Amino acid sequence: MVEVDVQTVSIAIASAGVFAAAIYYIFQIRHQTRIRQTDLVIRLYSAVSSKEFLEAWEKFRDREIKSRENYKEKYGFLEFNQVFAVLDEVGILLRRKLIDLDIALDLFGDAVKDVREKFKPWEGTIDDVRETRGGFGYLYNELKKKNKNSRIKYSKSSDKLFATRFVQGFIHNKYCSQMERNLRVVI
Repeated sequence: MVEVDVQTVSIAIASAGVFAAAIYYIFQIRHQTRIRQTDLVIRLYSAVSSKEFLEAWEKFRDREIKSRENYKEKYGFLEFNQVFAVLDEVGILLRRKLIDLDIALDLFGDAVKDVREKFKPWEGTIDDVRETRGGFGYLYNELKKKNKNSRIKYSKSSDKLFATRFVQGFIHNKYCSQMERNLRVVI
């Protein structure tokens, strides 16, 4: 029969305790990551669903852009900057891996394509360089790559209201049920 002394038992118990603590810590880190992603999505949603942003989006969407100078002369850049700044920010978050590509696709997929198509007359200008190489350009290119590799394609119609697409993406987001659970924990 095997004899077990007190020192062996205490080593086994200490090892089990360290193992359990490591597993607990891993689960806590994963949980905190989900909470941060949920918080980020909620903050993006509140920014994009604001009355000011939705009005800016509608104005920007409905305007015809012939050239940068023509647009600036007719409308100024207020609405353009409001729309572009949000999408540029999402692209920067995506590039730094602070937001998941699937979340960006669910929330902004068609809107990014619609905005990019609006920029066609600006190709070759300084703003085009900023727009294609900055956060927005990164977001557009990543969503385009993702769409090539998936069954989901950009819709052909660009006349849908951005808020409708945004809310539909938000509701159908695969993180939605996880978000509800996280909110219950936070509240």
